[in-house]
Amino acid sequence: MDSEIQQQQLKLYKRRWYVLILYCLNGFAMNYELQLFTGVPDTTVHYYEKGNVQMSQINQSLAIGAIIYCILLFPMMFVDSKFNNFRFITLLASYMYLSATIIRLIPTFFSSQLKHAFVYITISSALIQIGGIFSYSTPSKISALWFSSKQRVIATSFASLATTLGVAVNYFASPLIVKITWFVKDKTHFQGNLPLLLYGEAIVQLILTVTMTIYFPASPKIPPSYSENFKRKINQVDQQTSINQTDDAIPLMSGQPVASYVSNDYSIQEQTLSQQVPLQTDYQPPSTSSATQTKSDSISFLKSLQIIFTSPQMIMLLLFCGLSVGGIQAYNNNVTYMMTVLDFKQSIGGLVSSFATTSAVVGAVLLPLAQKTCFKKKDKLFYLIVFIICDVVYTLLLLTMPVPESWIKKKHEYRSIIKPSLPLIFITTIFAGIFVGMSYPLFFETAAEISFPVNEIVSGASITLATTVTYFVALLTFSAVKAEYTTLVALCLCVLGSILIPFLKVSYKRSEMEDLEREKELEQKQIQESQRGQKSKYGYSQAKIDE
Repeated sequence: MDSEIQQQQLKLYKRRWYVLILYCLNGFAMNYELQLFTGVPDTTVHYYEKGNVQMSQINQSLAIGAIIYCILLFPMMFVDSKFNNFRFITLLASYMYLSATIIRLIPTFFSSQLKHAFVYITISSALIQIGGIFSYSTPSKISALWFSSKQRVIATSFASLATTLGVAVNYFASPLIVKITWFVKDKTHFQGNLPLLLYGEAIVQLILTVTMTIYFPASPKIPPSYSENFKRKINQVDQQTSINQTDDAIPLMSGQPVASYVSNDYSIQEQTLSQQVPLQTDYQPPSTSSATQTKSDSISFLKSLQIIFTSPQMIMLLLFCGLSVGGIQAYNNNVTYMMTVLDFKQSIGGLVSSFATTSAVVGAVLLPLAQKTCFKKKDKLFYLIVFIICDVVYTLLLLTMPVPESWIKKKHEYRSIIKPSLPLIFITTIFAGIFVGMSYPLFFETAAEISFPVNEIVSGASITLATTVTYFVALLTFSAVKAEYTTLVALCLCVLGSILIPFLKVSYKRSEMEDLEREKELEQKQIQESQRGQKSKYGYSQAKIDE
């Protein structure tokens, strides 16, 4: 070869950690605000007494927000596909959270509006859930945009569990904060300082929103991984196609190759428009032919939805993930309330909920370790072990949490099958939190692998849709059956999800493409070294001849 083979340029920016931290803080604040009232149910009911707000109304407001989330999820994703700007959607979400905290303060500003408290609570819940579309669905997107393939699982873990940590801090800190009597005039019948919480969350969200408005970059100039570089080139080809499109094939620039990625019944081709960051020219997965190399086309939003919702692998993943995780998330929202039903203090219930959700963050931290060791590319086995443990844990919880009166012996003075034991409740909820926390970030990565090269925002949105639908149904069920059947419903949903795991099939399209790209690049480096050696040898021989 006369000219050296160009290598793909990949780069990791230090500011990726700044972006990840702000993203995580935004998700943290979002879920803290969303679950605020479930952390202090007694204080909420007392404060909004004029509005006749009960725990069932709190669950209903969350359920209404969840169904709005489900309805608007893919329309909002379509809007995002048109803008394709990560900064825009993250800021939009942050401003929605800020608006929700302000609306929630209206009954506090104007006492005459306390009788309409449920309306304001529901509106704020809906706004947070709409903004949450861009926070819940994008953990795998931010990791793909800013992090290398070796760091993606870690970044996705932190990004997805930041929202869980927000719930944990809410359950732990809120029952303590409401005990502070600052600015309380009448302390005679003091039941908690809810306005302090409402003002506090609004101030924190304001600071965070302003910070992100000042600086929050959309994406790095140079991609961090082969798969991200591949998708960027698809977008470049799509733009070039829209300009140069003809009735026939798109003419290739002289001397420049075409790279092709084919999956199932669709094909994406890429024309290397720039020699600065070219893709490999002969990458083609198994069971494809060169006959599929036709007109260039990118994966549109509607095509992405078609791929996700017609793929048996994705459908099974969504069913399993939705049933298992959605029910558990709804259950965790009601743990504090169920503890008060068992005659424990609100602060104790908040502590249990906090430990359960904090342990989920610990699980997320342990996930990269598990993936690097015995569970690398063994997602199905990992899910099976994790959710069998969860089934056992929720069976134990069923013994010590509230159950129907018909299940209880008349001699009992408590509302559970066995006497409520705080150590048992703490241990079981911690174990459940750790293992669910380990699995949840992996759902986003598994979905991205199965549906590649679909945008991670779309694949992540499908995961959150599955969990939110079950979350919505579970919350409505909990508000209808009260605390007595809550644990039983959560256990049934978890068992149903576990039954589906043996039917799950996981393919690793994204990882396989990156492995092939690494092999190609290594071969190119070897060719370059060989060329340099030949040139050096030729130069030495020519010098001898001249002598």
